[in-house]
Amino acid sequence: MEREESNNRKMKILVRIGGTLFLPPEELNVLPMGPEYTAEMKRLQAIRSTIFGEIKRDLAELPVEKLAHHFQPDGYPISDEAKALVARFRGEIRNAFDRLKPWYTATLFRTDQLADFDHWGRSEFLSVDEIVWLSVGLEPSADLADRIKPYNKYGNSLELGRVETYMSRHKEIIRRKFDPYDFGDKPRYQGLHAWIKEVSLDVHPEFLRIIDKERLVDATRPELREEVTGGPDLDGREKNSMLKLIVAMAIDGYRLDPSARRSEIPNEIQGAADRLGLELSSNTIRKYLKQGAELLPEDWSLE
Repeated sequence: MEREESNNRKMKILVRIGGTLFLPPEELNVLPMGPEYTAEMKRLQAIRSTIFGEIKRDLAELPVEKLAHHFQPDGYPISDEAKALVARFRGEIRNAFDRLKPWYTATLFRTDQLADFDHWGRSEFLSVDEIVWLSVGLEPSADLADRIKPYNKYGNSLELGRVETYMSRHKEIIRRKFDPYDFGDKPRYQGLHAWIKEVSLDVHPEFLRIIDKERLVDATRPELREEVTGGPDLDGREKNSMLKLIVAMAIDGYRLDPSARRSEIPNEIQGAADRLGLELSSNTIRKYLKQGAELLPEDWSLE
């Protein structure tokens, strides 16, 4: 057996034993999820490197000419000795990594819980939960969201681990900036990118790349530039007339209740605008509805 063929077979044996745990590169990217996460990932990486080295050492002790007697070209063990070696190291891997939380296994085993930035880079907008998890390099999911909730469904406080606490606080910072009243607002990339830079938020470099690209796209859209700069100049009477018109249509057509603390109406109006090819953020809609509501008579009632 040629040495190159032998090395290829040994690599396949490693992958058969540990799966994606042993795929190159050996050095793993550590996600930006706080100091406790980083420290634990370094510890797990050391365990991985130890097991990896032990397997390579055991395989190196097999003479090249005998390797084919123990393993098939695809790395499958065929001798009792080879089967015992595979079983032993798989047991070590299970003992070391079986009960890990998803933010550890995602990086160690390159699972599909790692963020697909190419996919999300084609999205027109991101929700707060999507920003929270993509910003640290993970695919958004209900499971991850549930893991960092500080309260259960009965409103009782939960004791979170250190990484969970970090991510819960990370989410709260983002929520307070972009959706403080839980209306489901979706921030524009331009504002999101600027804010991350302003507050020096620690985020995954690939996340910063996709929102920077979309920020530049946003900047080329005249309707979004108008949204950022405040729109055309209107005198006071024209502006008030416009605001009255907006709030009247929202109340009559969408049954908007201006006194409600939370409302999905701005998101519904945004959806209608999107279907017509009109670019408007729910934040902008909410702002004008609020200003229009301030012009309603004091004795006005929804009934």
